[in-house]
Amino acid sequence: MSDDSSDRGSNGQFVKGNRGGPGRPRSAVSRGAVVLDEMGADAGKQIVQVMLDKALDGDMRAADLLLSRIWPARRGRPVEIDTAPLRTAPDYVPAATGVVNAVMRGEMTPHEGQALSRMLDTQLSTLVAEEFERRLRELESGRKGPQKEQTLGELLTDPYSTDRKTVFDGFAAGKNDEKA
Repeated sequence: MSDDSSDRGSNGQFVKGNRGGPGRPRSAVSRGAVVLDEMGADAGKQIVQVMLDKALDGDMRAADLLLSRIWPARRGRPVEIDTAPLRTAPDYVPAATGVVNAVMRGEMTPHEGQALSRMLDTQLSTLVAEEFERRLRELESGRKGPQKEQTLGELLTDPYSTDRKTVFDGFAAGKNDEKA
């Protein structure tokens, strides 16, 4: 194998005039795609008509191709479970139980049950957040007048202040116990 380092510049890119050639022109793929799109647009209606005629004559492959384009397979299906709507957090347990029971009875696949359980979990999180917000508003509205915000120093000393001295009290005043 030859040493390709001489074909590359300091930035690692090929230098002009390398023996590897210029490579593929930038617009070669896009020009081909444009030509194919134009051909498809011109003949597309005729092709669909031929496939439709074959499908109507009983060609199942043609019918399958047409139907797969017109009516794609569903990725999911509507699923019903026998439970009350989730309006409060306690409604979650019967709903989750309904999903598990439906999967166990074979009324829905485990994959569908898992997707529905994720939706129930999201709804439960929303209900819990709303309940927390409501209770917080109730607590805040029950306070007697606005409270003065305390500084960190006030929070650390009031109402638990003591007359006790600690080893750290001397450091703030510039004193220490070390002997020179």
